[in-house]
Amino acid sequence: IDYTSAINDIIVTFGPGGSSTATGTDVGLDFLDNIENATTGSGNDTFNTADDSSNIFDGGAGTGDTYVYTGSDTDAITVNYDGSDGTVSSAGMDTDTVLNIENYTTGGGDDIFEIADNNSNTLDGGAGNDTYIYTGSSNADITVTYDGTTGTVSSSGMSTDTVNNIENYTTGSGDDIFNITDANDNIINAGAGNDTTNVGGSAASNTFTVVRTGSNVTVTGTGIGNDTYNSIENINITGGIGDDVVNLTESSNNIVYGNGGTKEVIKVVKNSNA
Repeated sequence: IDYTSAINDIIVTFGPGGSSTATGTDVGLDFLDNIENATTGSGNDTFNTADDSSNIFDGGAGTGDTYVYTGSDTDAITVNYDGSDGTVSSAGMDTDTVLNIENYTTGGGDDIFEIADNNSNTLDGGAGNDTYIYTGSSNADITVTYDGTTGTVSSSGMSTDTVNNIENYTTGSGDDIFNITDANDNIINAGAGNDTTNVGGSAASNTFTVVRTGSNVTVTGTGIGNDTYNSIENINITGGIGDDVVNLTESSNNIVYGNGGTKEVIKVVKNSNA
C-alpha cells in the first residue's frame, strides 16, 4: 500500500498472519489484510511488525521514521542499514527490506545493529546482550559513550547516533574513544588504530584489575562489571575521592591513572605474574 502523499505521521502495524492496520490523520484507520509492503510519506512514521513474511517498508521523505520489531521477544534480530536501504532479519522471520527508515527498536534477543549511514539514528536493543557495529568509513575516528542505559556514537564524519540498551561496540581502523561507565560485562572491539578507553569507578574508593594480553585487555572494578577490550592501546582510569587500588599484570606506559576527586591517592599494585 502506498501513502506517499501523506504529510503527517502514520503508524503501520503488521500483525502475524497478514492482518495489518494503518492509522494517522491523513489516512484514518485502514485495515490492510494480506498486504505485505507499505510506503509512507513525509511524516515521522512508525512501522510495527510481528509478521514473519518478507516485507518491504519504505519510510519515504520523513527523517525520523522508526521500525519496531514486535514479534517473538527472544528472537535475535540483525539490523543492517546504510542510510537509504537495508535489511532486518532473524532466524525466526524472513528478511524485511527497509528503505528510508532511520530508527530501530528490537526485543529481548541478542541483537546486532550494523550501521553505515550518516543520519542521526536512534537504536534501542531492548533486553538481551546487544551489539552495535559501525560499518561506515573504516578510518573514521569514533567516540562511544554509554552509561548502561543510554549513550551516543559519533564521529566527525557522521551525525550522532543515540544508543539505548546496547552493551557491546565494534569500530574500525580509526583512533576510537570509548567512555563506558556501566556495570554490564561489555565487549569492545576497537579494530586497528590508536584506540583509548576511559574507565571510571562508581564509588569513593574503587578497586580495578587490568589484565593485558597483547592489545587485548580485560578491566574489572567497582561498578564497571567485567569488560573486555580487544585491540585497545590506551587505558585511562579515574578513581573516586578515596583510596583506589589498581592491580596490573604488567607495567605499561599506555595505562594512565587519574583521580576525579579531591583526594589524589592511587595505589598501584603489581600482579605477581607481571
